[in-house]
Amino acid sequence: MATDADPRAVRLDAAIGDHRASATATDGTAMAQTAKDMGRGVRWMGPTQVVIQVVRVGSLLVLTRLLTPQEFGLVALVTVLTGLFERVLGDTGTTTALVRHPTISHGLASSVLWLNVAIGGLTTLVLVVFGAPIASLLGDADATDIVRVMGFLAVINGCAHVPRALFRRRMLFSRLAATNLTNAVITAAATIGFAAAGWGEWAIVVGNLSGTVTATVLAWVLIDWRPALHFSRRRLSEIAGFSSRLTIQNIFGYISFAGDRFIVGRFVGTTELGYYGMANRLMRYPIQTTAQTYRDVVFPNLARLQDDHRAMTTAYERSVSGIAFVIFPLCGVIAALADPLVAFGLGPKWVPATDVLALVAVTSGLQAVASTTGSLYNARGRADLSLRWQVFSSLFLLACYSIGARWDLIGVAWSYLIGIALLTPLAFAIPLRLIGARVTAVLRTTAALGLLTVASAATAHVAARLVDDAGGNDPTQLTAGVVTFAACYGGVSLAWRPRPATDLLQLVRRRT
Repeated sequence: MATDADPRAVRLDAAIGDHRASATATDGTAMAQTAKDMGRGVRWMGPTQVVIQVVRVGSLLVLTRLLTPQEFGLVALVTVLTGLFERVLGDTGTTTALVRHPTISHGLASSVLWLNVAIGGLTTLVLVVFGAPIASLLGDADATDIVRVMGFLAVINGCAHVPRALFRRRMLFSRLAATNLTNAVITAAATIGFAAAGWGEWAIVVGNLSGTVTATVLAWVLIDWRPALHFSRRRLSEIAGFSSRLTIQNIFGYISFAGDRFIVGRFVGTTELGYYGMANRLMRYPIQTTAQTYRDVVFPNLARLQDDHRAMTTAYERSVSGIAFVIFPLCGVIAALADPLVAFGLGPKWVPATDVLALVAVTSGLQAVASTTGSLYNARGRADLSLRWQVFSSLFLLACYSIGARWDLIGVAWSYLIGIALLTPLAFAIPLRLIGARVTAVLRTTAALGLLTVASAATAHVAARLVDDAGGNDPTQLTAGVVTFAACYGGVSLAWRPRPATDLLQLVRRRT
């Protein structure tokens, strides 16, 4: 049994480091080290997330030929609820606290692990025992067995949270990238294989389990730390205030994230949820992978600079504009070319998802930049303010979804877009005050990139329609639209040379 006096504990603390130690350096030294670590992290996580995105989207396109919208919708309905248990309650906010806390001991890390495993195990038990009433709550009794099997993801993820947190804290981005990529590849391969074998919706369930188990095992192979075989409530009290607020915040955050799918599945229909979920999946993959890269790379560095407002503002401004530079054009081109994209990429049976995809693409662009504000609350240790904002914004969006459901799928999609558009200015204004930054200063470049994206998307849409009027098929329309968008966005960027473009070019040069 390891103890805090154990050599393993000493190695842990030395390897993890002390955030406050960095704060004692000069402002220039701290900012230079932060820029170096962020660059190294992005060079690892960025390309990895691009590959993950390609794998997920590619596998999704294959699965649209093998599975029906109803099968996709059934699994999506189940994951609305099981995801709450697995991703929110199973973590309890403790792993984010491990990344942020100035110093952590062997006993603290071990106690967090056993807490997460215990909560994950209890969650799995609840989902297995109460699978039938939960399926009834969701409005589809056919989902009972899926609820029970998907419940095992809770205990599996409970085993993985701490190793992943230690990767982030210690800036071991290559190892974190390896686990993320393994999860995506194994999930895609297993899902496609079982779908081709005729497993239907169970292909998605088994695929997710396969990827999660493999990635969890790999994380423990790569982490050079093993937990102590004891649990300390006293150690957990060091982070209890921060993590408890963060847990409640994450619950409400998940309501805003998955509430629209619950409303559609429960009150509109499972097949309709298949269409709505497909549009969300296509956009969620790039948004989630970008957000994950941001959390894995930027948040640990912001936490290190938590007492240096000027350095935090600079790091945050550059990271947000960088996200916008990459995500805005992706969202813009999908919104502009939704018609030929769905017809050619997904097939005729998915045509009802076309308008929803266009609206969700626009919404996703706003979400991509607005979602970064959580790191400022966490880095400054203001989980109380973050909680208040999350409660308000989640309830506001849930009300929007409920109103929009009166007009079926398109109504929910429009309500989602309008709700996010109204919330975004406030989402930035509140946390930026914590570091003495102004919204206009931080978002000046981002707003300009947004206008450039809108102009490029409009031009691409016109080009695709002209090809359509001339009798061109869907692939030809897509090609014309993408080329036109790239020419507009890329041409203006080359002439303008915005800061995120320069940062990206420097990262590429360092990589090569």
